[in-house]
Amino acid sequence: MKIYRSGFTLVELLVTIAVIAILAALLFPALNYAKRKGKSILCISNYRQFGLAFEMYATDHSGLVLPNQDGREMPNGERIPLGFTWVQGWLGHPGHSDVTNTAFLKESLLAPYVNDVKLWRCPSQPLAKLEFDDNVIREGRSRTISLNCFMGYDGLGTYAAKTYLYISEIREPSRRFTFAEERVETINDASFGMQWAFSPDNPLTWMLRDKPTVIHAGGAHFAFADGHVEQKRWEDSRTQDPPKDDVQMPNNLDILWMQKHATSR
Repeated sequence: MKIYRSGFTLVELLVTIAVIAILAALLFPALNYAKRKGKSILCISNYRQFGLAFEMYATDHSGLVLPNQDGREMPNGERIPLGFTWVQGWLGHPGHSDVTNTAFLKESLLAPYVNDVKLWRCPSQPLAKLEFDDNVIREGRSRTISLNCFMGYDGLGTYAAKTYLYISEIREPSRRFTFAEERVETINDASFGMQWAFSPDNPLTWMLRDKPTVIHAGGAHFAFADGHVEQKRWEDSRTQDPPKDDVQMPNNLDILWMQKHATSR
């Protein structure tokens, strides 16, 4: 009487492994996309909370917009009086304690309205790769959110642009963004800097100052004064991979979009 033993042949085993590998190759991109989408949705939710906090601060302070100072008012990241700007900290020096210091977030003027420090940083933001003192440093940032430089700034001077010190001055809240998502590689102060002396009719002079992130399908999230959040996808390759410092970018329509949605001239 013959006894037959069941089992896989080598060919069957190889075929099974190949099928599993094909299924994995098909499944992993979908899982990665779902993961990225989930983080993007969470980031949008965070920005909605900041938009609400922006309105609540104004309500509690007689209609005032959050005070907001450009980095030029804070040389070398020096400390400034609490209340002079909406949040302290200079994140432009890798390895400095400010970079990952969440105490500034807990002491910010929005702390009563945004009480979770995790909301300040997009969950999709990677660690930055920066060269500093001939060393490459990979380091996160405590926040990746900045406030439109035309919101709450009182030192614009003679430039022909509107700065908003009271929320009632924002005539088109659905067209004026409040908070912007910056690149982790270039974020420094908490003001999203744009060109002060900007001329829409002279595109050869357009300049990109602070750099928006590109991690959300090639774009960034913006909160607007009416509370809604938009994801803006950048059209110009120079916006996708900009240098660290301020740079002229003639005819860059992404710059035009940001300027038009930041202030009126």
